[in-house]
Amino acid sequence: MSEIKCVIFTTDKKDFFALKDELPYKITNSFPFINAYGASVSLCEISKLKHNKLIRAVSSHTTVKTCSNNNNIYYPHQNPELTPYYEKNNFGQGISVAVIDTGICPHVDFLMPRNRLIFHDFIDRIKTPYDDNGHGTAVASIIASNGLTSSKKFQGIAPRANIIALKAISNNGEGGAFKILEAMQWIYQNRKKNNIRVVCMSFGAEAVTDGVDPLAEGASALWKAGITVIASAGNSGSGEKTITSPGISNDIITVGGACRNDKGENHPCEFSSRGPVGKFTKPDIIAHAKNIATLDCKGDCSFQTGTSMSAPIVASACVLMLQKNPKLTPNRVKELLLINAKSLPYSKNEVGHGLLSLDFIEDI
Repeated sequence: MSEIKCVIFTTDKKDFFALKDELPYKITNSFPFINAYGASVSLCEISKLKHNKLIRAVSSHTTVKTCSNNNNIYYPHQNPELTPYYEKNNFGQGISVAVIDTGICPHVDFLMPRNRLIFHDFIDRIKTPYDDNGHGTAVASIIASNGLTSSKKFQGIAPRANIIALKAISNNGEGGAFKILEAMQWIYQNRKKNNIRVVCMSFGAEAVTDGVDPLAEGASALWKAGITVIASAGNSGSGEKTITSPGISNDIITVGGACRNDKGENHPCEFSSRGPVGKFTKPDIIAHAKNIATLDCKGDCSFQTGTSMSAPIVASACVLMLQKNPKLTPNRVKELLLINAKSLPYSKNEVGHGLLSLDFIEDI
């Protein structure tokens, strides 16, 4: 009989442990941070699961995709809203950022003069850092490359931050919800040990509409545990209700893409996903997303486009804020980002509260 992968949510922590011995199904994963199991279940058993009093919800197993496109058009990276903070000795030192992605190449920019890299592989369980796609390396470089390989011509926004690179996406830029949830579970368990204050997720999956969305649930759990979570809005275009998961979570910071026209005016990129999500407006904020300078696995600079690029820019901004004031909670970080964003003449479901700005950082 055919089986499908699904996420089974229990009603509470007590039921989570009680249910394991009762389920007559093949449990493949445990996610105690959201009181859920990953399992392979036959189609005829799905309805029975939904009537079990210990079970809160049963959701389908989704597939995530990275949110970037390398369009091979080369322009210099410009981010004038953030560059002044290099001159104020705010480099993100001491703050760790978890990047759930395709892995990371062991660049000098992350390893010298001090190793700022921790790597964990949920795909092939390889212990040494690698990236067989390049997307994760690009995302991490926007956050924390220190510019050694380019004489600081291309430098990350928080070049002394620590990177926790969690490989949960395969070499084709796709991954399953179980692997992403495994990475989230690892973050939850190791957040204090590694001082993980920010999580960046530059990927998206079609949102679950017929129940609890597993990725959004996981992102919200990390947020409530004291971690500022940043997710791409997605590259699903300019239609309404196109925000991808986990960006649909109302708790976290969902980032859309900003582009510039020929006059230098900022506007929402055509590819950037729009809200609303239920009764909530999304994205929360936008940041530059076109032709952003990144490092590739050869050590060269490439320029990539997508909300995969705008998310780490905002994640970097959060790092700078937390270095300045480590007592900031995720809710306060989000509030400060949104109230200080630069207003744009577009609807909130296109640009959220506006374009990222950190003019306020010295006052927090």
